[in-house]
Amino acid sequence: MSLQPEHDPVQTPTPGVRLLIAGAGTGGHLFPGIAVARTILGRLPGSRILFVTTGRLIETTVLDRQSFETAAIPAAGIKGKSVMDKLRSMAMLPRGLFASLKILRQFKPDVVMGMGGYSSGPVIIGAWILGIPCVIHEQNRLPGMTNRLLSRFANRVYVSFADTQIAGAEEKIRFTGNPVREEIMACAATREKEGKGDSRLTVLILGGSQGAHSINMAMLDAVGHLEHPDNFRIIHQTGSADAQQVRDAYAEKGISAVVSAFFNDMADLYRQADISVCRAGASTVAELAAACVPAVFIPFPHAADNHQVANAEAMVTAGAAQLLPESEMDGGELAARLNHFEGNRTSLETMKGAIPGTVGAPDAAGAIADDLLRLIGSDET
Repeated sequence: MSLQPEHDPVQTPTPGVRLLIAGAGTGGHLFPGIAVARTILGRLPGSRILFVTTGRLIETTVLDRQSFETAAIPAAGIKGKSVMDKLRSMAMLPRGLFASLKILRQFKPDVVMGMGGYSSGPVIIGAWILGIPCVIHEQNRLPGMTNRLLSRFANRVYVSFADTQIAGAEEKIRFTGNPVREEIMACAATREKEGKGDSRLTVLILGGSQGAHSINMAMLDAVGHLEHPDNFRIIHQTGSADAQQVRDAYAEKGISAVVSAFFNDMADLYRQADISVCRAGASTVAELAAACVPAVFIPFPHAADNHQVANAEAMVTAGAAQLLPESEMDGGELAARLNHFEGNRTSLETMKGAIPGTVGAPDAAGAIADDLLRLIGSDET
């Protein structure tokens, strides 16, 4: 862990703030934090940002392309785990809290922001113990267990959906929307101006930042049922376990496809996409809405409290997306839907037209940055 300033204070006298962001587990816990961090740095270039995660591969993959300082603590999830895994996770709590307190004392943040996930708990509780202002952001429409607990310690609870409720935290809740990175916010306008550069139906397959095996396999079955396979182009984020198998299967069937375990330039992929087949994690939903890409949502069936179905509801109700439960998903059903869109491009345009206003707020990162600066008494808002 490096906690040295990234800027020479003599050369960069611009005042700034110290913001610590804790989030772990998936890209969906980190990307909104990155959007807020970039906004803070844009307003106060002298600021320092530290991300605290658990050091898992997906977290380092996401953050290695950024310029932020990073640190890791021991932490793991509890809900949905076996008894032994729960005991192991609980045994990590004291070590995670001790590590968090050490990082907080070294970094001396002005404010701490928890994005959910394993690392948020020890860090937010540590900040509360030390009297450091702290906030949490709940990406999902139905709040997770971690944030329901942490709302007791937080000064603010930022939510992505206007109807999200957390018992006992009503006075702290601020509806901001889910922060989306600037390049993704801009890609819909770029597509409108420049076009996507390919007349084929471009299908973007996303199983979340770690991929989804069931969607991967169903899609490989689906391509054998496509009526006009030459009229399709596939962009498929598989996760690391299935990447080579999926790549080989597309090649064997002569399907035009770009396959990767993880894509870094999501804005460019959204710009190219006509339709997405994907999970309904909160960040995925927010990014699709911002990029104006219709979707066939296949919610993760084991998500806590079935929150992915709730995340997708606004776009589905508006006619901007379709819902396909995993229990009803197979290659034939996926192919039927893709064949329909390939032969009825006007239906996609209708879905795109229904997207604006369905999810979130246009400047969630700015709204959170403004409130953070007010919370710590900064004059720069």
